[in-house]
Amino acid sequence: MLISVPDTLTINQSDKYIMSIRLQPDGLSFSAYMPSVPGSFFIRKAEFDHALSYGEAFKEFFYAHDFLTWSYRKVYFVVDFPQFTMVPAQVFDEKQQEEFLAFNFSQPENRCLHNTLEEENMVVVYGMDNDTYEFCSRSFIDPLFVHSASLLIPFWKKQSMASFSANMFAVISPKRIDVFCYRQDKPVFINSFSVGTTEDILYYLLYIWRSTGMDQYKDQLFIYGEGGKGQTKQEIIEALNPYLRRVEAGGIPADAYLLGDEIMHTPVDLIALSTCES
Repeated sequence: MLISVPDTLTINQSDKYIMSIRLQPDGLSFSAYMPSVPGSFFIRKAEFDHALSYGEAFKEFFYAHDFLTWSYRKVYFVVDFPQFTMVPAQVFDEKQQEEFLAFNFSQPENRCLHNTLEEENMVVVYGMDNDTYEFCSRSFIDPLFVHSASLLIPFWKKQSMASFSANMFAVISPKRIDVFCYRQDKPVFINSFSVGTTEDILYYLLYIWRSTGMDQYKDQLFIYGEGGKGQTKQEIIEALNPYLRRVEAGGIPADAYLLGDEIMHTPVDLIALSTCES
């Protein structure tokens, strides 16, 4: 699948742009912007041919788009795959990171990475396809790899600090839901679940709500993303309304709107990355 980029992104201007490629199960999202130019943010999405392995499909996409070979101010790979776990910083040992992943997943990915969240005293250990990792490391200049959860944990911590209630943030995508719960600035639950139906989504959200002791009248649930058919944000909110009083679509920081109109159609992890880099 071929995608186009704005005329403002040229080989002579690319070194002014921060570029992000979001690796996700069904393909990728390519986004870029100039921090010094309001409204310059754009995002393009591509679905991969499922007949190919993820690594093969990524290579095919790379070779079909010359702008990926240009030099950028920064290059990020945001890894949005479900294999991730949190490890307390005081017990983390990089030599054992594969063991942490294998303990949580019966078939761990063949490349294990980690991001250290110093303010949270936490390490996010995650897996991705090794063929894709090796190709990206060779093909881009000093790429930075970061898991989606590593961006969202501090992003929602900041939002929760100002709240007197507990907060649950749920990111819905086809076949998956990621759930983050906070009491002010303290994360109390973070995990990812495979889902198929709306009933699956409701089950996990309500079960986690109850097991973390959240109040159905006072505490808040924010919904991000879109699922499969019949699983839009609004449909999920309406299904939850009989059980929880304070459920709404998740918002974005006011300063994110300065990036441009396309930020409204951008995954929340990329919004978190773009606002912290602005």
